[in-house]
Amino acid sequence: MKQALFTLLAMLCMFSACSGIRYMEIEMYSPAEITYPSGVRKVLIADNALPQPPDTNCVYLVGGIYREKCSAAADSALRDACRFLGKALVEANYFDDVLLLDEKLRKDSANYYIYRKIPPEEVQALCEETGADAIITFDRLIFNTKKEISKSEGYVNGAISVYVNGIAGSYLPDGAEKPVAVLVSDSIFWSEWGESEKQVNSLLPTPEEALRIAARYVSEKICAAFVPHWESGQRWIYTSSGSRWKEGTAYAIAEKWDAAAECWQQLFDKTTNQQNRARLASNLALCDELTGKLEEAHAYASTSATLFAEFQGEEALPTLLQNQYMKRLDQRIDDDRKLNLQLQLPAIMEF
Repeated sequence: MKQALFTLLAMLCMFSACSGIRYMEIEMYSPAEITYPSGVRKVLIADNALPQPPDTNCVYLVGGIYREKCSAAADSALRDACRFLGKALVEANYFDDVLLLDEKLRKDSANYYIYRKIPPEEVQALCEETGADAIITFDRLIFNTKKEISKSEGYVNGAISVYVNGIAGSYLPDGAEKPVAVLVSDSIFWSEWGESEKQVNSLLPTPEEALRIAARYVSEKICAAFVPHWESGQRWIYTSSGSRWKEGTAYAIAEKWDAAAECWQQLFDKTTNQQNRARLASNLALCDELTGKLEEAHAYASTSATLFAEFQGEEALPTLLQNQYMKRLDQRIDDDRKLNLQLQLPAIMEF
């Protein structure tokens, strides 16, 4: 949905040459994917994955030809994944305490690809031993690494890509709820140019270093599954040459949304021009969204979409954009209900 909104914004900008539209980035506080019971205040981070063998899923290409298998031990990357996930959870300041289990939970000799949940009795024992209210784990983490060396116009290019796939888990003691699995899937890339392969190799991370950096990267991103977090989004306002409209725009740029709304509301109430009313309704929707009045924002966005459809048609870009915005507001309304539960708030919070 966010991608669709971004695409429509780009198309609208192209067709209008950005005339009369000003774009901006906003920050939204979003709920975690997992909602814990209110009593969960201390969590334990544990490594429940088996490391892949060093020579697995690691290839080295020179000029498109396999030179040799590269080797990259994943043990350190798994430890880093748990450590940096714990660090990210501490920095989120949501739980009262975050603990890190030093030892690995799995010591079996099964294939590294096999996913094994922690048995309920082991969850219970770990929580009793550490005083944790819940356990967060990496149950599987698989790295696919490729290093490529190529030449072009007398220079050497070196590139490394690491694709990470796996499963993070959330467990509660006493069998209070079934374990929750969170899919991990991401990638990270490096590219360097130099005069020789030796020089390029000195600039690139080693395969093992690349795995550890990738582990840190995915850990910091997967943190959002467990705690409320900030997300960025793109929005827009319609501008015009009228003095009162300009005043509202100036207030909006200064993030004085109540003052901006007052200017645009006066214009909306007075004007009979349908296109201007559609644009003003869109601006008022944003003012309400950014002052926490999401239901009111949705109502203005709906008014704007209806007016644009009447004036420009159902398939016009401004109409499609407002329809996508309404869907995004629907999602934000649902997210805020979930966020209020996670933060133990009685009503939709204001931003």
